[in-house]
Amino acid sequence: MKGIVNVSIAGIAFKVEDEGYALLDRYLTQIRKGYGDATEGEEVINDIEARIAELILAEQEPSVVVPRALIESAPAPDPVNHGRCRRKGE
Repeated sequence: MKGIVNVSIAGIAFKVEDEGYALLDRYLTQIRKGYGDATEGEEVINDIEARIAELILAEQEPSVVVPRALIESAPAPDPVNHGRCRRKGE
């Protein structure tokens, strides 16, 4: 039996299969590392999380467990911090 992790994405509660959660967590950690120090980093991170929530809600209700396959079907992330965001203090 697969484990389930309760998470909040953009303020919306979801239940995610543990394997899917691991993928999502790695992706969001990479995003936070890349944009965390950028001038508009917090806004970018919030927008990305909101888009992830939108993509999930386009496929299913938030009360349904989000399968790993749905997380895997999301677009692959672009390389983070390739000059589009300025660091704080720049």
